Amino acid sequence: MSTITVDNFAITAKTQSLIVTAERAGKKADSTNAAAYDALYADGLRADMIYAGSRPRELILDLVLTNRFTAAERTLYNTAPKMIDSKAESAKRRKLTSRVTGRIGDYVRALKSREPEAKKVTGSAKATGSAEVTGSAKVTESTETVTPNEAMAEAIDKFLKNVTEQDGYFNLVSISKTGTAFYKELLKQPK
Repeated sequence: MSTITVDNFAITAKTQSLIVTAERAGKKADSTNAAAYDALYADGLRADMIYAGSRPRELILDLVLTNRFTAAERTLYNTAPKMIDSKAESAKRRKLTSRVTGRIGDYVRALKSREPEAKKVTGSAKATGSAEVTGSAKVTESTETVTPNEAMAEAIDKFLKNVTEQDGYFNLVSISKTGTAFYKELLKQPK
């Protein structure tokens, strides 16, 4: 049995065959899609492993492009946007890119739906502040909620401190003024 290894993730030949079958079947075969998703999950692929630039995403992208799209569509997809002269071709490429990205999103959503939900917190776990989750991961409860504005303000504050500590940072005065103004706006409370 041959195996494709991607970082510490491996797709078996059987799983690859199921993905190829699902991609060639297109939208009309939900059962083949489900079998491919189940096989990927069984091989150890998780939704958070598929992100821009990740090797598992690139492998899935390659299988999707090779088996779902024609050679002309693959060529158009791989053409740099600046190399396309006509607006019609550019629109076709945008639509094709959207279809490909949507298909990768299908894999992410399917893998997320297969991940087990966190078990309900038991009385003893509430006392310790942690919840039991299937697998080896643990989730801890946080008593402090942070708003998106507070999180961004904290990040901006750290960035401004790092910038001022470095010698010869490009455009330090402008960055400091703009960053400080942005930081102050983030901290304002709504009326």
